[in-house]
Order: sequence, then C-alpha cells, then structure tokens
Amino acid sequence: MTSRLEAIQLRSQPVEIKSTIIDDSNLITKSLNTNVVDRRIETPPTIEKDDLTLISGVGPFIEKKLNEIGIYTYEQISNWDMATIDTITKQIEFFPGRIQQDNWVGQAAKLQKIKIEQPTALVASTIAVSDPSDLKIIEGIGPKTEELLKEYGVTSWSILAANGAENLKAILRKAGPPFDMLDPSTWSEQARLAANGEWERLKKYQDYLIGGRG
Repeated sequence: MTSRLEAIQLRSQPVEIKSTIIDDSNLITKSLNTNVVDRRIETPPTIEKDDLTLISGVGPFIEKKLNEIGIYTYEQISNWDMATIDTITKQIEFFPGRIQQDNWVGQAAKLQKIKIEQPTALVASTIAVSDPSDLKIIEGIGPKTEELLKEYGVTSWSILAANGAENLKAILRKAGPPFDMLDPSTWSEQARLAANGEWERLKKYQDYLIGGRG
C-alpha cells in the first residue's frame, strides 16, 4: 500500500507535457468541463477539494490562489496543457515556467491515481513528518530552491535554522532569476520550529504568513 510519505516522494518525477494551441477565451479543462470566464475558471460546485499542497511547489498560499480561480482537484491539474499552464500562471501571478519546472501535471496525475486506488494514503492524519532534510515543508521553498540550498550545504532544518536571512539572500542572489526574487526572511524561523518538532506552532506561523499575503 502506498503511504502518505511515498505519495509525497512521487512529486519530482518528470512528465512530458504536450503543447496545444487553444483560444484562452474558451479554455476547457477536459475532464471537469471547466472554462475561463472573466479570468475565473468556473467549476461545478459539487467538486470535492483535494489537498493541493501535496504537489511539490504548491504551498498553502498558492493553493488558496488556485482555489480562488476554481482549481480544486488533482484531476483538473493533471489535464492541463501548455496553453492552460500559461493562463493559470498569469491568473495566480506565479513565476513563469515554475509550474512546468516543478512538474505539477505529473505530480497531480500520480496523486489522482493514488486517490482512486488507495485514498487512505492521502489522509492528512496518516503522515508523520520525519525527514529533517525535507526543506519543502518550509513555506516558500519548492523543489528547485531546495536543490539549490543543498548545493550550498543547507541540507537540513537545523542548518537552515542556523542561517540568517542575509546568508540565504546571498545564495539566492548568486543563483539569479527566479531565485533572487524569493524572500527567505522567515525560512530560518520556520526551520527552527520544524527542527524542534513544534508542528502546531509552525502551522500557526505559516497560517499567519499566508494570511499576511492574502
């Protein structure tokens, strides 16, 4: 049976995305028959929301942005083509190319398969965060940023916690776009809470950060 942790580890596997030219004014998300109207994707009200934060690169803030334009499920995301990705990127004001780079479509397809075949593997209560090298639990750090930090020796929560914002900014500036646009000012504190196992405080802190951006 696939565990919650195994489901998360499926995130980074590559997938080929075929480009299709379509008219953005009549954008159709295939399986759910949703379309873009006045910059909002209309979605049937009976759709059950998935936990989109299981997609690496989607934190609570981005999940909120996706929900606001009618994106709620793995199935929706798994059916995006290049034209849809471009439209979504503009709508949520996200970094161009990041959705493809983080492989949201491939991750969503795998999560949708798990949801159908082994739904209990995605239940929140079944996960225990136990890998101190998983920097992606920090709000603001996706898989590519995690890879960059690890290249500079920031390989765990405790090491991240020991690095101040200026050190982290220097790493991001040296890497150039799009990394130099990220704000690492809260990463050390988040990492400290994770390293100390203060999960409830970390959740409240991240909720506060997300609320401040909304």
